[in-house]
Amino acid sequence: MRRQLIIAGFTVLACGIVLGLLMVVAQVTRLSLMTAERYLLPVRAIDTAIPPGQDREAFLAEVRYYGQLPDPLPLLDQDLPKRLEQAFARHPWVEEVKQVQIGPGRRIHVRSVLRMAVLAVRSPEGTLRAVDRSGILLPRGADTLGLPLLAAPSSPQGPGRPWGDPHVEVAARVAHLLAPHQDRWQLNHFAWKDDGLQLRKHPKTGPVVLWGAINSDHDARLARLIALSHRLETEDATIDLRE
Repeated sequence: MRRQLIIAGFTVLACGIVLGLLMVVAQVTRLSLMTAERYLLPVRAIDTAIPPGQDREAFLAEVRYYGQLPDPLPLLDQDLPKRLEQAFARHPWVEEVKQVQIGPGRRIHVRSVLRMAVLAVRSPEGTLRAVDRSGILLPRGADTLGLPLLAAPSSPQGPGRPWGDPHVEVAARVAHLLAPHQDRWQLNHFAWKDDGLQLRKHPKTGPVVLWGAINSDHDARLARLIALSHRLETEDATIDLRE
């Protein structure tokens, strides 16, 4: 009986040693494959949406910088999808990462939602920068041409972060609401006055829209403006949405 137990013990030990060796071999093989050229892909080859007006390689180089990614990318790295998601999410142009796909073949596809510029904001220093619908500052390359303009009382905090002033962030939300109608309305001049946000076609002349305070019901204001929008054709009209 004792002999059988000793034999069983040696058998279990031998199996453990063999299993351990197989795991080591598998790990070494995997590490070897991870550095093999056919399992590597340059960052610049990632298939993804590119911000408007930006160079593809420059954008992907910035993604690599924000995520501290290796280049080339090891396609067999199990953590690669998560690392790519985090890298893209840190870029100021990226609002949300929807999906990261590795393969088939030597291919990486990142499906993301990019921020859209809706408002041009002039800082006290005179710098003109674009923000998205949430008032988040976009990188310097974001085009401000054709966007509504707001003069801000404060400077921004930095790309990818909210401007840091509720006046800017509310104006950005209003600009986003107005965007589908702006081809007709052309309310491209935003200004905060004592009685709230005012919208005009021109800085000092033409019809004026009294939008209201920061905490207004902005969706209800838009519905009222749509109903009264015919009055924007009258040069001296004042459309008061605050009531």
